[in-house]
Amino acid sequence: VVLECVPGQKEQLLALFARQDTPPAVLDQERLKPALRMILRAVFSDPVTVNQVADALYLSAPTAAKLIRECGQWLSSSGMQLQMVRNRGITLAGSESSYRQAVTAYLLMMVQPQDAQSELSYLFPQLDVALIQDCLVKVEKEWNFSFTDSSFVEILTCVCIASYENMQNQYLLKLNYDGEA
Repeated sequence: VVLECVPGQKEQLLALFARQDTPPAVLDQERLKPALRMILRAVFSDPVTVNQVADALYLSAPTAAKLIRECGQWLSSSGMQLQMVRNRGITLAGSESSYRQAVTAYLLMMVQPQDAQSELSYLFPQLDVALIQDCLVKVEKEWNFSFTDSSFVEILTCVCIASYENMQNQYLLKLNYDGEA
């Protein structure tokens, strides 16, 4: 295998290989998926604890804590901040748009497009995600337009979050809107 690159790319690659730490973009996404799933769902419910993550994923508490820190790195790319509060659990801080970006990124990077409905049903219990998805499909047909898979998932995510907030009358109280307390 031959890798051709311009001189600047070669130095960047060598520097990447020389470092021992793994950048957030290269983290093992399959390993993060179940923990992220639990953390993203906890925004609308009680905070999840390190022990709950450890039990659910059959990990030791220290290993689960490390995985949760990796989830924090991943979430920071969407503008979310993961906070571990002793005797309380794991909470997320950020704007509503950051939460939407995090959920959308989670669905687009870690879930097959055909599984988005079931993931959204998990993240937003008691929400009829199938009905929302059917409405979007009807809009596509009515407008004689087809969304790309990523656009469809993004629109479905935004509508689900807005509907669930309205249904729960919470409006993401656990998150700060646009930097406000």
